[in-house]
Amino acid sequence: MTRSLSAVVIVCVSALAYSTADARPLHHAGYQRHASHHRHVSHHRLHHRQTVRYHHRARTSRARVRHANPGHASVSHVRHRVAGDARPAAWCGWWMRRHLGVADRSFNLARRWASYGTSAHGPAIGTIVVWRHHVGIITGGSAGRWIVKSGNDSRAVRERQRSLAGAIAFRWPNGLAMR
Repeated sequence: MTRSLSAVVIVCVSALAYSTADARPLHHAGYQRHASHHRHVSHHRLHHRQTVRYHHRARTSRARVRHANPGHASVSHVRHRVAGDARPAAWCGWWMRRHLGVADRSFNLARRWASYGTSAHGPAIGTIVVWRHHVGIITGGSAGRWIVKSGNDSRAVRERQRSLAGAIAFRWPNGLAMR
C-alpha cells in the first residue's frame, strides 16, 4: 500500500512539476495573443471612428446654412457636384472658381488667382485678395477692418473680418474693375 501511495505521490508531483513548467510559456503566449488582439481591435475602432467622423462631416455639411448673429462670422456649407470637377483637399481656389464661374481648373491653386482679372493696387470691396496659400473676396469693411468671404476657412465657406497681412495680390475680377 505504501508503494502504491508513494507511486501516486511521485506521479502527482511529476505531473505538477511538468504542468507548471509548461504553463508559463503558454500563459505568456496567450497574453501575447490577447495583447495582439486588443491592438488589432483598437486599430479597427480608431479607423471606424475616423470613418464615421468623415462621413458625419460630409453628411452634415451638405446644404446646411448657419445664419450668424450680428457681429459673428457667417458660415455656410454648400455641396457642389459637377462631373469631373471634384473638390480638392485645399479647396479655397476651387470655391472661388465656382463662385465666379471660372472653368480653368488651374485656378484651384490659390496663388494662381494673383494673375486673374486686373490689378486693384490695394484692397477694396469687391476685389479678390490672394495670399500664398489662400484666396478670398473682400465683401465689406474699410481700411484695416476688411470682411473677406472665402472657401476652406476652417473647412467651411466663411465671411468674416480678416487681416490682409501677407497678401500677395489684390485683383479686380474680370469685368468688375471699379477704379
